[in-house]
Amino acid sequence: MATGIYVSATTPGSGKSLVALGLADTLHRHADRIGFFKPVVHGPSAADDPMVALMKARFALDDERCRGGLTYDEVRTLLAEGNRAEIDARCVEIFADIARHCDVVIVEGTDLVGQDSAVEFDLNARLANNLATPVVAVVGAKGRTVPETAAAVEVARKELAAERCALLAIMVNRASASDLSRTEHRGPGAPRAERPVPIHRIVIARISCLQTPRRASPGLPGDRRPYFPRTSPRRQAAWANRRRCEPIDCHSCR
Repeated sequence: MATGIYVSATTPGSGKSLVALGLADTLHRHADRIGFFKPVVHGPSAADDPMVALMKARFALDDERCRGGLTYDEVRTLLAEGNRAEIDARCVEIFADIARHCDVVIVEGTDLVGQDSAVEFDLNARLANNLATPVVAVVGAKGRTVPETAAAVEVARKELAAERCALLAIMVNRASASDLSRTEHRGPGAPRAERPVPIHRIVIARISCLQTPRRASPGLPGDRRPYFPRTSPRRQAAWANRRRCEPIDCHSCR
C-alpha cells in the first residue's frame, strides 16, 4: 500500500493547490511512481477538474494514478442527507485503487470557501483520518499580520489535534516578503509538552506570478510544464534549472 499525504487548506485562499503541485514535483524526483487524488472536484465530473488535468499533464499520470472523487454537488447532497459514510466509503475505495499503482499518493483537500468552510474543514479532517494519511496543513498569510498568521497556525494545530489527525507539517503560504523572517521565527505557541511529535513549519513567500498555475504554456505545443503568466527572465532561468534545487528552498525562485 502506498504512502499518502493529505494537503489541506486551513484558511480560505491559502494556495494549497500550488503547495500540492510543488510537493508532487519534489516527490516525483525521489519516488518511482506518484499518484494524485482529489476527493471533491470542481465541475460536473471528476475528469473536468482543472487540478486533476494539470497533474496528469505535468507528470504524465494516467487515469489509474490520477483521479478525482465526488463532485461538490454530490457531496452537498450526501451531507444534507446525513450520509457521510457514503462519502467516506467512495473516497477510500478510489484512494485504495490509486495506491495499488503508486509509491506515494498526494491527496488535495477542498478549498474552504463560502459558507461551508467549517463543514469542509471537518470533512477534510475526517477524510485524512479515514485514508490514514498525515496532513500537511496550509495557512494563508496574505492580508494577515505576523501575529494574526501565528494565531491562525495555532488554531489550525489545535483543530487538527482535536480531530486526532496526524499532522506532518504546517506551511504558511503567501507570506509578505517583508514579514518572511519574522514569520519563520514565530513560535507555534503551544507548550512543548503538548507537542510530543515535532511539527515541521515552513514559510513560503508570496510570488504574484505563481498564484494561478495553468495547464500548458501558450505557443509551446506539447510542453507539459505549468504555465506561470508574467514570469520574469530570472524566474524562467530558475525554472529551467529546477532539477538543481528543491522548490521550497530555492532562493533564486523568490
